[in-house]
Amino acid sequence: MDINEIVKNATEVIRWGIIGGLSYASLLGGTSIICNLFNHNKRMKSKEELLKVVEEESSRLNLDHNKFKIRHTTFDDGANLLGFVSGDSSGNYELGIPSSFGCTRNTVKHELVHVANKDYMHGALHYLFIGEPRAILYGTFGIKI
Repeated sequence: MDINEIVKNATEVIRWGIIGGLSYASLLGGTSIICNLFNHNKRMKSKEELLKVVEEESSRLNLDHNKFKIRHTTFDDGANLLGFVSGDSSGNYELGIPSSFGCTRNTVKHELVHVANKDYMHGALHYLFIGEPRAILYGTFGIKI
């Protein structure tokens, strides 16, 4: 095998890797965004409603709802468009739910299942290929794996 053939093969592998990676990322992100767009009528309108949903969904996942501090995020915060969850060493969590179209039960379920499965304790590859697809399935369809 000469150097030109090696470069040609490497270029082909890189090209298909980029196409596959972009397709995978589009599928993951697109599923969440589309489901939130079509669930616009289920958008939570008040902080009380959001707190009630967090309590209901955390109990379904055997999580203590008192451990969550809820934060409505906006685009001005520079926060994630669809929500986030972060935790500390004492087991308390900050649940960021966007005040935009993403303020739905699906988003709450999605973020809480990350906590229930301890996805934050693993690396980026685990998050991308196991944690995020699992959270999308649970948040969107209620499928818990």
